Amino acid sequence: SITSPGYHFKCMYMTFLSLLIDEAIGDFVSEMTSSFIVEDDDDTKDNKDALRREEAHLAGMNKARADAQQQVALMRGPAEMKREVEEKKDGLVILRVIYEVEGGDSLDVSNQLQFWIANSRLALPATAFCNLLGFYDIRQTVPESEEG
Repeated sequence: SITSPGYHFKCMYMTFLSLLIDEAIGDFVSEMTSSFIVEDDDDTKDNKDALRREEAHLAGMNKARADAQQQVALMRGPAEMKREVEEKKDGLVILRVIYEVEGGDSLDVSNQLQFWIANSRLALPATAFCNLLGFYDIRQTVPESEEG
């Protein structure tokens, strides 16, 4: 139950643990995919370096987006329970919030924010939005023509 002693601690512990595991797996996969870059003998060293940097950048953006989607999946249950509790006591219920930047992507963050509701208050950690659970830096999105 959401009101049981230690519930919030257990929830945060599991979230943190899953993030650590996800980071370790993501780093491993990222290292493995970067080792499979096919090099053309006709390219100059600068072009190869630029290509590697671009691939690493795209891989990082895709990883951040995938990480955020996994985090949202984990946050959805607790957020829904908090929403129900808040509705019953006429507390703070997040209906819809869109995180958007000019020239970037947009992201529905309703569940992410509802997850951080406690006693009808939104208690966010002191960090940039792109560093919160379930968020990513939407200013750096992959153009649709480059997505797989």
